[in-house]
Amino acid sequence: MLYHPAMTQHEIQRLFTVPGAWGGGSHELTLILGRVDDASLASAREAVWTFPDLEGCWLRRDVEPANQARVTASGAALKTALHGIARIPGAGSVACATSVRREDDGRGWLHLHLPFGSLGTVLPLGDYPIDDGGDLSWRDALDRWLCQLAEHVHRTVPFELALVGWLDGQPDALPSEPGEVPDERWIGYLVPGPEGLDWHPPNQGAPI
Repeated sequence: MLYHPAMTQHEIQRLFTVPGAWGGGSHELTLILGRVDDASLASAREAVWTFPDLEGCWLRRDVEPANQARVTASGAALKTALHGIARIPGAGSVACATSVRREDDGRGWLHLHLPFGSLGTVLPLGDYPIDDGGDLSWRDALDRWLCQLAEHVHRTVPFELALVGWLDGQPDALPSEPGEVPDERWIGYLVPGPEGLDWHPPNQGAPI
């Protein structure tokens, strides 16, 4: 795994408060943890923020990190959105955030959001998620990095399934049966198997 040292104050200037940084939807890693208690969900969130390529955490996204107190994932309420900085190998630093939720069936979900408004400052997104015919190789590299993050978390808190990509446009992304993935995929699926995590990348272009 690539390691990046902690970022300097100069590197984290003007990420959170750049106009539009948090807008436009997000590319995300979503971990579906199953029917777990709050302690396990909190442990998974803590594991996310120990990934070497992430810096955090901060409570406010309208104030730059240098101008607010840092908090720990373990010390923040579970339902609190935590904000930070993702340093994407080969690209640069972008704003990111985590959130958690629990479905009606009791399953816990953990999200790492990479907002398109910030991603677009370091990656050639074009009009994504609108299909403008552009090169999507940036998505392949970004998804592989998010798989590394998922593997990092899975070693601490195993999950049932991970979804990678733009999930807002995929209301039926969750398979009906464990381990199943769609034949046509606009997002990626990371499925635990007997020999580790099996990656099923997207095989379609931009979803809109």
